[in-house]
Amino acid sequence: MKYKIVIYAIAKNEEKFVEKFMESAREADAVIIGDTGSTDATADKFKALGATVHHLVISPWRFDKARQELLDLLPQDADICISLDIDESLQPGWREKLEKVWQPSTHQVTYSYIWSVNPDGTPNILIPYSKIHARHGFRWKYPVHEILEFTGPGKPNIVEAKEIVIHHQPDLNKARSSYLPLLELAAEENPKDARMIGCLGREYASLGRYEEAIETLKKSLALPSPDKVERSDLMRLVSDCLAALDRTAEAKEWLLKATRELPDSREPYLALMLFCKKNEDWRTLVDAASKAVTIKKNRYPHAVSDPRAWNQEFYVLAAIACYHLRLYDKARSFLRSGLEMLKDEKSQTLLNTLIRQLPN
Repeated sequence: MKYKIVIYAIAKNEEKFVEKFMESAREADAVIIGDTGSTDATADKFKALGATVHHLVISPWRFDKARQELLDLLPQDADICISLDIDESLQPGWREKLEKVWQPSTHQVTYSYIWSVNPDGTPNILIPYSKIHARHGFRWKYPVHEILEFTGPGKPNIVEAKEIVIHHQPDLNKARSSYLPLLELAAEENPKDARMIGCLGREYASLGRYEEAIETLKKSLALPSPDKVERSDLMRLVSDCLAALDRTAEAKEWLLKATRELPDSREPYLALMLFCKKNEDWRTLVDAASKAVTIKKNRYPHAVSDPRAWNQEFYVLAAIACYHLRLYDKARSFLRSGLEMLKDEKSQTLLNTLIRQLPN
């Protein structure tokens, strides 16, 4: 079935991304841009490449209001809307895949989002995203880290299309100065929202405001939330803040809490192992590694996933702790497990050398 598909995005001083964005969007029926005050050639470039550009004035600034104003300007007869950031791009062939899964009763589609890549350009962390939605029955919520909220009757009909891939290539030089006041506003507006309170705690931590971060993260963790992956990661972040304040014993306790919150993932165990290595707590490190190594399934699809929990670094770290405890056979076992994962000859040679050098 043929659907009318519209891509929409807000933009400000994004001229270096315009051509790539429009190339990835060329399968759409229309591209609608909300320019929120560019002083460069962003708007002109979009117009030249066929996009419709609306000039939005949002004061005071908040992301949900900007996206909502643009959403309200989209054609009423659109069937499918795709919300993108300008530093995101759809991988070719997306339209055919989308029309294959979309039905007249569909409200939203969950797709694969490449959050980060490996040095060779291959995807590292893929997480599910769901900013493909029906034209009606949605509104944007939260001043920052905004999400789509379903406003229709009942529950939304959400379908999965992992084969649709959107690549995120952020501008790391872009200022984030507006995030903190917007997060504080979001927390004030939504005092019982664990996600938003957690986001504010993360921001305090990134700014080195550790006492405020600890207090805020604990508030988030005291609120009900079904997201055990996020909860475990917030516990790890509490530990990081405590460690930065030299409160080592408390920091360790929060890492142990993180492993109990998410016992079927290696990430919290890896965080505990790295902490123990720094503090030369070899026995706890070996205990954590021995539990984590039994976890065989793939890591959770989450932005806080750590590939080191699943590659040779994990095994080398465990082997180092075993060496310090003179558990040489166990060290060999960990190194051999790491060796099985390696494909490049240089790394294989290094691990084989380490195995041979261990005492009997």
